[in-house]
Amino acid sequence: MKKIFVIVCLALLAICVLPSGAAAQNKKPQHISFSGFPVDRTNVQFKINLMARGFRWVENLSAPGKDRFVGTFAGKNLTNIEAFYDLKTKAVYKIQVTMHGPSLEDAKKLELDLRDRLYDKYVNTNNAKFENETFQGRQFYRFTLKRDNSNPQYEQSSEILGYILLYKVKNEAFSDEDGETYDVILEYIDFINWDEHNKNVVSEQL
Repeated sequence: MKKIFVIVCLALLAICVLPSGAAAQNKKPQHISFSGFPVDRTNVQFKINLMARGFRWVENLSAPGKDRFVGTFAGKNLTNIEAFYDLKTKAVYKIQVTMHGPSLEDAKKLELDLRDRLYDKYVNTNNAKFENETFQGRQFYRFTLKRDNSNPQYEQSSEILGYILLYKVKNEAFSDEDGETYDVILEYIDFINWDEHNKNVVSEQL
């Protein structure tokens, strides 16, 4: 009788413990999102997602470690998007969005518009920290995206999801009849994949 009681107790304990254990195994790292989907996939999966949203893959401007796309982003047509991925893991770690100004005044207006839209989307919902910084003479806006602690499906990893950098640059490869032209750059950097990529780069250099 005692033996049967012990077996029943162990069975009940297993039933109680298994769901939480299974849930823990199903937890996954949380990544930043781009164009409505998380950056938690390989370059091929990322390419499929972007093309499904109407972006065109530019094969002749793509290379190992980087895919280039053209499409409409934030209402701006003919936007260039470059997805950088690790050659070892194939995980996308940075997406760079380039929008043509074209003049300095146009670029300033576009930059401020994007800044305000990003602020409304992330900072006003308490999911990001906003900073106005200068590095090597270049002014840029940094949005530090924070992990969503309220979602139980994600594992408790870094507090930082990633970064969105916003800045304008002179387009050295193109000018029009009115003179210099400028581009506005958005960089989406996923913290986990960026960190893993840098580790792989250092490992290859040893």
